[in-house]
Amino acid sequence: VALARAEDLAQRLALVAGVPEADVLVDRTRRRALVRAERLDGASLTAYRALEQRIAATEPEWTIELLPPISDLPQLIGLEEVDIEQGNPEAGTKLAVSAQGTDALAVIEWAAARINVPIMLLGPREQAELAQAELANRGVSVTIQDASGPLRAEWGVSEE
Repeated sequence: VALARAEDLAQRLALVAGVPEADVLVDRTRRRALVRAERLDGASLTAYRALEQRIAATEPEWTIELLPPISDLPQLIGLEEVDIEQGNPEAGTKLAVSAQGTDALAVIEWAAARINVPIMLLGPREQAELAQAELANRGVSVTIQDASGPLRAEWGVSEE
């Protein structure tokens, strides 16, 4: 049964990654599966992450990793002004990550872990520093480059 389940997992991963089944690494002892995906037309990093999550949800005892090709990171990291004290407008506001920004940071975190290339945040310094702190809390190292326009993420230069 365990062998058949591992073979089924390899088939499903190969299908979503667009590769032959032989390209899927399955370690039954450690319950780990890894595959490097081909570029799929129109697939964003968000789509690759969702595919990985769907398969991982069906195999909770396994560690599933779908390694996406390098493609564009989320281009807008949403931030918003929020009341420091709920219901007290006199207390002032502070900059915080919006719900859309939280989603973008989750994709950036996931992609950084899978692709292992540095992340660079471009945009207004205060916004970039806030996003950098959020990513640092998630174990992602990023650099900041001052730039005009909205806060966005790009792949940095690898130091290898």
